[in-house]
Amino acid sequence: MMNFEIKGLDEIKQKMDQLKRNAEKLSGEHTIPFSDLFTSDFMDNYTEFESIDEMIQSSGFPIESSEDIKKLPENEWNEFIQKHTCFPNWDEMIQTAAKEYFAKKLGLH
Repeated sequence: MMNFEIKGLDEIKQKMDQLKRNAEKLSGEHTIPFSDLFTSDFMDNYTEFESIDEMIQSSGFPIESSEDIKKLPENEWNEFIQKHTCFPNWDEMIQTAAKEYFAKKLGLH
């Protein structure tokens, strides 16, 4: 019978322990600033803009808070998002940003 020696399990355990600690920090509710969610890398990769502030300013909509976005005419806002980003709508854009944010915070990126 052949036996195999597997190395690196201690390293995997350490990474799993770190992932668990990171996940515990993220549990519960959090308020995430737009600048943290829509980083310059995110904006460069998925939009025509360098920052979320530039995108909002270019939209022509009166947006000063995330609450203002909720009050926008949904069809017009989604048309702007579709025209100037890689996303079909705002929901897809924010979901992708959140996934990337949490993956980074978990240490997966």
